[in-house]
Amino acid sequence: MSTIDTIITVETLREYAPGVDGSLQEQTIRPYLRPAHKTVALIVGIDVFNRVAGMEEGALPESLRAAVANRIMYDYKLFETIRKRQTEQSDTYKYELQAMQDTYLGYYYDALDSLIRGLNATDDLPEWQQTPACKALAALLIRNADEFQEFYGIDSSDYFFWSSIFIQRRVMDDYLTGIDLPALEPEMLRRVKTAVAILTVAFALRQFDISMLPRSLRNPNQDGAFRHASSEQEAMYKLSDFLLGQGEAALQQIVFELNRPEPGTDLPSETNLNKPRNKFFLLP
Repeated sequence: MSTIDTIITVETLREYAPGVDGSLQEQTIRPYLRPAHKTVALIVGIDVFNRVAGMEEGALPESLRAAVANRIMYDYKLFETIRKRQTEQSDTYKYELQAMQDTYLGYYYDALDSLIRGLNATDDLPEWQQTPACKALAALLIRNADEFQEFYGIDSSDYFFWSSIFIQRRVMDDYLTGIDLPALEPEMLRRVKTAVAILTVAFALRQFDISMLPRSLRNPNQDGAFRHASSEQEAMYKLSDFLLGQGEAALQQIVFELNRPEPGTDLPSETNLNKPRNKFFLLP
């Protein structure tokens, strides 16, 4: 595996992430540098990461630095808060820590979305086109974040869409076998895409870390449906189960309508499949 270029220092942290303590030292953040760089590099590909990291100016390197910087602070704030409480320097309420981490996660997410959208819009990085996700894109039913947004709300997140490409492909393999997609009428194709989007989100809720989910999916209780869940993870699983049921039911209805017999044709049943030569008797 190629070496990942390290591009973030304390100075760049202060430039791209909010709330960085003026007394923060390089050695303090050193344990968080490589994991954060690796997290972003594995999303876009190490070769792409290093190419963009080497750029002096432009939207791509700006988005890359912002993503890594806010990912560092997302991880750092948790350990800093615990350390200060243990040493009785200060105490932070749980809701305050969650608010700070959610803010860093939001900035991290926005930066990744901008980075991926920029990579999709340029022809100057052939390494990006060679990533497995890019190659898999052509075979998908829903091919970009804006289209996905039409069928299920993901905050138009390119990051979530890109991360869920392989889940969508699995959903298509498991649920759409036997459906002739090119032959579908536009309205029926729209219904199929809606079901695929719902099922993709359902499986993502079970498979993804919370930091990979858009803000709307990180708050599964906002509609009140699962507010009695005892934990965040339980709420995610409840929402996942709910969406699985919805998606599967929608596809079952679609398959039924596609295979609806012509008017006047009997539906298969245990009785109308009997042949005349098969004798049966009615007992009093």
